[in-house]
Amino acid sequence: MRLDSILPPARIKPIPSAGPPDPLDRLLADRAINSTAKALALAMVRNFAWSKDHCWPSDATLAAKIGKSTGHVQRSLRQLEGAGWIRRERTNEVPNGRRIWLLWRSAGAQSDPTPARIAPPAPARSKGIVIVKQGIEPLGEDSSSRPRHEPAVKAEPPCPPRRRQVVSMAELATAAAGDPILARELARLTAPAPPPEPPPQALTTADLLAKLPGRYDLVMPTARRLCVETRDEKLATLRAFEAMARSVAARTVTASVLAGCFRQAMGPMAKARGKVLVAAWKREAGGMG
Repeated sequence: MRLDSILPPARIKPIPSAGPPDPLDRLLADRAINSTAKALALAMVRNFAWSKDHCWPSDATLAAKIGKSTGHVQRSLRQLEGAGWIRRERTNEVPNGRRIWLLWRSAGAQSDPTPARIAPPAPARSKGIVIVKQGIEPLGEDSSSRPRHEPAVKAEPPCPPRRRQVVSMAELATAAAGDPILARELARLTAPAPPPEPPPQALTTADLLAKLPGRYDLVMPTARRLCVETRDEKLATLRAFEAMARSVAARTVTASVLAGCFRQAMGPMAKARGKVLVAAWKREAGGMG
């Protein structure tokens, strides 16, 4: 009896066939680039382009990843680009304005790449936002291309225009017939416009003083007129006349009191008319102002 008829056949596992070579291995075996450039390529793949063929980290970010200076990073990038492993592109589509294409990925990338180690950021609610935090970039091409989730706003129907009701003058007169207040208001509205008031310079001094109560706009014209009439145009005299005119405009002193003081100052025996007017005002209106 043969021994192989008693023992079970041995279970031999088939040797798996070797897959296609990894393009990154060819980069690491390239003698045309130094070790710093190879470490830089690994850092870009591990941290920024695990499942992409491009990334956009800054020189300072790459220097922090490999523990070198930015000068080393710039020289290594030039070496990788000269050897045909990367291509740098200036574009406004990425935050820092420079995108690095990993040419070995686009030429011979694996068909089933390892899933990314870092989850993509949540989509923005109102607009696309690119977040760069601790040297990690979003895995998508552009976060602004992700769908936006905005709450639907219910449009309200437009309000119909209000119709304006026009009342004729005849209807208004009929309504105001039994109401004295409406009648006066109707008379005021239908009365012709009064003639324009002449400027203060066109009024006589007596008329100007008569219009002064309640008219604060005539205070300074009255004060200047009194200075001209009394021939006393000192600044202190102007301030005194301004205070006198303001008291009449505020109705604390009547206009007749100021007019009487002015007549005393303009008398034939008065020499210093400005002082006479001030003294007369103190005497006549001292207890009123």
